[in-house]
Amino acid sequence: MSGGGPGHGVAAAQGLFADWVGCVHVVEDRGFRLAEPLFAEEEAAIARAVPQRRREFIAGRTAARRALAGLDIGPCPIPVAADRAPCWPGGVVGSISHSPALVLAAVAREREIAALGIDAEAVARLEPEIIAAVCTEEDRRFLAGGRGRLAETGPLLVFSAKEAFYKAFYPLHRRFLDHDAAAIRFFAAPGGETGSFRVIAREPGLRASGFADRVAGRWALAGDHVYAAAVVPGPG
Repeated sequence: MSGGGPGHGVAAAQGLFADWVGCVHVVEDRGFRLAEPLFAEEEAAIARAVPQRRREFIAGRTAARRALAGLDIGPCPIPVAADRAPCWPGGVVGSISHSPALVLAAVAREREIAALGIDAEAVARLEPEIIAAVCTEEDRRFLAGGRGRLAETGPLLVFSAKEAFYKAFYPLHRRFLDHDAAAIRFFAAPGGETGSFRVIAREPGLRASGFADRVAGRWALAGDHVYAAAVVPGPG
């Protein structure tokens, strides 16, 4: 697992994949300091982007290429598909996440990891209308019984876990899910700042697919960010 890239949360991001050391390679860049030149097709995708979006995109693609180096894949373009998803090299699964302060990229060989999603969110209090949109009644009941930092950041962590899950789901199924398609159950490790999560499918199509049952979810609270990852191990 590669940790390249400046930042204080690298250990938290790597810890999400502690069960898949050597399979998943993750790079975190706090402050968007990674800024290697883009390939022509990548540059075309952000030709009209505002400066902040350009910084995020460049840092994300640079972090992704550094993560790919952990798979012995040399510099290559990661174009933007029509649906705005990254186009990874053949045989690779990956995920990129941005917050206002950092970018994360994680990649793996699809023979080892069938699906992968990662998310990072700056700690902030969500507005009630956002909580209502993100958290199902089931999510809210579960969070009401929480304690410590998990309780303090619960709605944001639900959002992050669902984002990671949907990023893992979309490349395989090519359809969007609403936030009420699934509920999340969190389990805290000793110390209360890391743990696992389970995805409970509620949408009929998602439930029928069995995808949620295959997902291994991990979360972490580190400094001013929450992190979440969703992994589906491959057949090997």
